[in-house]
Amino acid sequence: MYRYFSKEKILQNHIQFQSKRASLRVCTKKLLRKQRSALFLDIDGTIWPDSGKSLMLGDLVLDHSIQWSIMNIRKHFDFLISITNQSLFAQMVNIDTKDIRRYSKNISALHRLLRFDLFLVCHHHPHAQNRNFRFLCNYRKPGSEMFTLAQEILNLDLKKCIMIGDRITDVIAATDAGIVNNFIVKNANVFYRNEGANEPKRPLYPFRLTTSIEEVFQKLSESIHA
Repeated sequence: MYRYFSKEKILQNHIQFQSKRASLRVCTKKLLRKQRSALFLDIDGTIWPDSGKSLMLGDLVLDHSIQWSIMNIRKHFDFLISITNQSLFAQMVNIDTKDIRRYSKNISALHRLLRFDLFLVCHHHPHAQNRNFRFLCNYRKPGSEMFTLAQEILNLDLKKCIMIGDRITDVIAATDAGIVNNFIVKNANVFYRNEGANEPKRPLYPFRLTTSIEEVFQKLSESIHA
């Protein structure tokens, strides 16, 4: 269904895939007349624990309760979009083709499980060991370019969107783009600062701190049915 490239070409592209559903919506005149809503999701630390190393190269395991909550939240939105920083490859001087294939396989598996419409990712890091990915990229959160890209592709009304992440960089990037409803899943790394990786200590913007995606779903359900 999706076209993948070998070696580092795939990692230089911020759009890992766009679903047929999203492509069809883009082409319709109806979409041009009406701005759409989206649920933005971070990956590591949000839909599964952040172990310090990307799980995108490991065995893909997604808790059924989290999967159920995401699928129920997305019913209230037109699109489901991944917004994630993945700097593991940036720390590899030599990138193995097998790792690229495993990474692509797991992205496809996530699509099958959650039916993402866009999978947007930044592989760059300002202090990457791999020089091909060593620069300060505006697509890397807290930069907001991935949100802007999604808005342009799908004609989104960002005020109708929400972002669920696990770091303050998620809040900053989403708010700078124009999203006002931001949730952070509480974990040990919420206010941890990655020195030198353009991550400020605390955001100047409001957000709602929750214990899990399940709690986000509960809060949204209560507000919708209030």
